[in-house]
Amino acid sequence: MEILLNKEFEDARAKGRKIDDRWLLRHAKKIYQELHPKRVTRLENGMYKYLRFRFSHGWFNGFKQRFNISFRAGTKRAQKAPEELRLTIQAWLQFNCRNTVVLENSDCGTPCGKDIPVVGRFKLSEIANMDQSPLPFELCKGRTYNKKGEKTIRLKGLRSGWENRQCTLQIVVFADGIARCKPLLIYRGQPETKDR
Repeated sequence: MEILLNKEFEDARAKGRKIDDRWLLRHAKKIYQELHPKRVTRLENGMYKYLRFRFSHGWFNGFKQRFNISFRAGTKRAQKAPEELRLTIQAWLQFNCRNTVVLENSDCGTPCGKDIPVVGRFKLSEIANMDQSPLPFELCKGRTYNKKGEKTIRLKGLRSGWENRQCTLQIVVFADGIARCKPLLIYRGQPETKDR
């Protein structure tokens, strides 16, 4: 049962599913019921009684230890699994292929001189990448250097609530390396309030 449960767990985690105690317990009971149908009886209230096995905390902790499973904090969060984005990515790649091929009877992609390099149908000056990054007002929040061994580390914040405030930095980079757009800082809040 534990081997099958571990396989279902690994398959679910490979798809990015969130797994908690109830998920593991529910699937363990389902697998036990499929493997040993004679050991499972249904009571009048609709609950199941499992004979010759207890899904106790001790068993659960042992199962996690045997299969090297621990409760972890998420480090990457996506709204969709990579498999769900396959068609979108494929459409984007096809769009790029169509628009980077040099067509007959077209001056797109023809060399315009040594000073104007081209990629497919595009000049490098026409290829750009824009990205936004958050910039917190208080960097390294909650962290400081301190002597080793001390149990209590006191910190004083800049202002109440500033550890949660941030602005957004927007940068545009062109493929030919010429800076045509200045960096942009975006602040949230009303301009005529005390948060200005």
